[in-house]
Amino acid sequence: MEIFTIPHEGRHILYFPFRNAVFAGNAALVNLARRAQQGQASAVRQLRDMLGDKLWIDDPRETALRSRALPEPFRPTSISLLLTDDCTLRCRYCYADGGKSRQAISWDTVAGVIDVIFANAAAIGCEDVAVNFHGGDVGAVWPLFVRTRGYMRDKEKSLGIRAATSVGTNGVLDDAQRLWLTENIDSATLSVDGPPAIHDSARAFPDGSPSSNFVLKTMQHFDRVKFPYGIRSTVTGENVSRMDECVGYICANSAAKRIQMEPMYPQGRAANGNVSPPSARAFIDNFRTARKVASSFGRRLCYSGARLDVLTNVFCRACGDSCVVTPSGDITSCYEVADAANPLAGVFFYGRYDPKTRTFVLDRDRRERLFGLSVLEKPECSDCFCKWHCAGDCPAKALLSERAEIDNLPDRCLINRELTRDQLVAALGVAAEVDSSILGTAVSPR
Repeated sequence: MEIFTIPHEGRHILYFPFRNAVFAGNAALVNLARRAQQGQASAVRQLRDMLGDKLWIDDPRETALRSRALPEPFRPTSISLLLTDDCTLRCRYCYADGGKSRQAISWDTVAGVIDVIFANAAAIGCEDVAVNFHGGDVGAVWPLFVRTRGYMRDKEKSLGIRAATSVGTNGVLDDAQRLWLTENIDSATLSVDGPPAIHDSARAFPDGSPSSNFVLKTMQHFDRVKFPYGIRSTVTGENVSRMDECVGYICANSAAKRIQMEPMYPQGRAANGNVSPPSARAFIDNFRTARKVASSFGRRLCYSGARLDVLTNVFCRACGDSCVVTPSGDITSCYEVADAANPLAGVFFYGRYDPKTRTFVLDRDRRERLFGLSVLEKPECSDCFCKWHCAGDCPAKALLSERAEIDNLPDRCLINRELTRDQLVAALGVAAEVDSSILGTAVSPR
């Protein structure tokens, strides 16, 4: 059984990730837990008497998450389609350098890939497929986007298999496009950085003109028709101190229940140094302030590396389970690594779609290596209480991260730990009141 002891403001949190339990207590409880985990029978008995028998019942999730096997045969029913690497905006921090190239995926590849996933679903008796549209932006190849969805509609009707669709968009759409999107796509993630002055400083058109008015109209349309969407914001060193203001603006102008804020990462267009990432400490401190603002509006502020409600051995499906088809027809497991010139292409590219044979051609060795990117293969994570939540963090960013001076941890690792600790404290509720007794309060964090 894994038991993590976490110091917090001079007190201690005792966390059982696979038992849905978190306790607050003093140093004596922590010492007892450590001896129990080392296998001292008397400590195990004492801890069991104190905390209850249910904590010693095996959880099948724990066994399942302690191993991974390469699924064979490769038969995806869920894909991400990167229709283009072109974009209507030239965001200063774009990880993909969107718009530098204007390549669009070929129609033969689009139709062929869709045929394959529908055929896979039919072969295994699955009633659904899933397609996420990502890449530069669908607004840059709108006719192709519409044609692709229409082709999927035909497949749905002929095979009786439903397609769940989602899209990531910059929100630069006209009225007709907004209406079409909400009538034909199931959900969206919309990029919004905050008030116009902040948003437009980073997310402008190629000629430098602002995009915020388009995005505001898109949010208003989404809300008017009650379309399900979330908002993603990128935080730079320039706007990190205004995260609370950004959240306040979004909450006042959008009905989206979920807002995700992520620190900018210096890759793609941001790698040239024209915009800097926030420090880990600045992001943590200002996230905490912004979280209170979101809560006051009844909204949820999220960050990808802090998710106490998730138990997993991988940060995301990029660790071998994802099928992302790039504009060139290559298959990558990470949509942030979509260009063969990317330094990480040798890690995440593992095949391509062959229009002649209408099949996926795979590199098995690379797929196997991708499965090794789970937290199970990261000894540096073994003693971390976040290990079954952030699961070793974003695999692409983790491969490039340098350790910071603070705690000798990569910045994102420090952020993951601090914000996950906040969630444990919130679940506990009264951690500050129980240091006087050996056994504090037990609550379920999930």
